[in-house]
Amino acid sequence: MAITAIFILLFWNTIKENTAGQLLLIRLLFAAIIGGLYWWNRYSNWHVISVLRKIIPLGFIIHFYPETYYLNNVIFTEYLDPVFISLDQTIFCTQPSTIFSEALPYAWFNELMNFAYCTYFFTIAGIIFYLLFRNKDAAFRAAFIMLCSFFMYYILFIILPVAGPQFYVFDHDSALPVLGPMRKLLLFFHAMGEQPTGAVPSSHIGIMTIYMTLLWQNGRKLFWWILPISFLLMLSTVYIRAHYAIDVLLGFATAPIIFLFSNWCWKKLNYFNRCK
Repeated sequence: MAITAIFILLFWNTIKENTAGQLLLIRLLFAAIIGGLYWWNRYSNWHVISVLRKIIPLGFIIHFYPETYYLNNVIFTEYLDPVFISLDQTIFCTQPSTIFSEALPYAWFNELMNFAYCTYFFTIAGIIFYLLFRNKDAAFRAAFIMLCSFFMYYILFIILPVAGPQFYVFDHDSALPVLGPMRKLLLFFHAMGEQPTGAVPSSHIGIMTIYMTLLWQNGRKLFWWILPISFLLMLSTVYIRAHYAIDVLLGFATAPIIFLFSNWCWKKLNYFNRCK
């Protein structure tokens, strides 16, 4: 929040839709929530607060993702989608984000892909609750690593303005036909905060790789249950035209780096805490 606050102050007049002041106020609000939970936990013996203050900040990702849209026009004033469309054409000799859904237009497959995409945030929440009942330290570490990783991806989204095929190539609401309730549910989620931002690299793939790594370390049984859904999620990012195929590859490529950095931050912060 501090890094992006400095960014907002430096480029105040170029933030989209004159939202700079609003974005700063939201940061103050979130800082107040974090500070309030910290002090409440410090002077209270209520164990629930100790848990909530370590988990609740993960919910901030719901706000900060669409916010990248308002900040991503400073370094590059134009969207970089043509670059990644060209890369897809060079690597795959076609446009996977276009032909995948055209090759499999069946209602049942459309619904399966939309279902897989919708499972993303539910899976993240489910993993945290699963770990809370097994190993609280592992749950808190997972929450921190995923939150830190999300923020690293959001910084990349601010640097690289890429709308994704559903916005840049197609009309967003009609990128795929509405053939069932899963598509309607996904469009409902999109209406709550989806913006032409965040396509490169795919944070869905990056975070999926990171939470599967965390499960491999601390929840091997759940790992095998979620693995098929993760595979479908990978396919769905291209099928529903949210990402170019190159975004998926970049999501996998960046995940180990971001995971190692986030885990390093976790270790350092815990070291400083023990020193106190």
